[in-house]
Amino acid sequence: IDFQKYDENLANRLHEILTSEYEPNILVCIPDLFRSVSKLKAAPRQYWMEWIVQNRAKLSKLLPKHEYGDSLVSRLYLPWIDKSDEMVIENNLKKTWENKNVMIVEGTKTRWGVGNDLLDDAKTVRRILCPAENAFSVYDRIYSTCMKYSENVDIFLLALGPTATVLAFDLANSGVRALDLGHFDLQYEYLLQKSSERVQIVGKYNNEIADTNIATCENEDYLKSIAEKIQNE
Repeated sequence: IDFQKYDENLANRLHEILTSEYEPNILVCIPDLFRSVSKLKAAPRQYWMEWIVQNRAKLSKLLPKHEYGDSLVSRLYLPWIDKSDEMVIENNLKKTWENKNVMIVEGTKTRWGVGNDLLDDAKTVRRILCPAENAFSVYDRIYSTCMKYSENVDIFLLALGPTATVLAFDLANSGVRALDLGHFDLQYEYLLQKSSERVQIVGKYNNEIADTNIATCENEDYLKSIAEKIQNE
């Protein structure tokens, strides 16, 4: 993918997570599209039909027989024909960090929850900023930094591509609650704008749009929330 070069260790970790046995404190998620893609709009429906045809047999041999969450919960708006459930999903997710001390782990220009009300009900919000590209190259530093703050954090919200998947798994195994919510903030922005397609959200990095000219964020609350910055070596 464009923002993460191939890394054999990352591939192995993702394989480990996908094939892991059930643990009560970990919910591994995959797209809930293997039964039907009829609820998707035309373009994403065509993409997923082709993807499932190419990968279903391989996945069926890999996946243990237990329940999974739906990874498309973070794509709550744009791909769907019927959008009647989007506010239910949004409100239920927001309840998980209501009155909680939140730590966001994100890319340097992701700015998750900035400029909207997603984090309004959190008790406190702090951030660990990580490289926008190839974040897995400094994974050990990201994980150790999270653990440094973990005693004072109720929940970590992660938006860091496939690195976030590994991080959520490792944090959970260390007794720390974490949610890998990926594009949820961008999808929420699309919902607020009633957008019918992907658009650039001012001041926020979007790996699905070829626009690297991201404006500097002058939001005072955002700047005050930054606890750590981790850069590529």
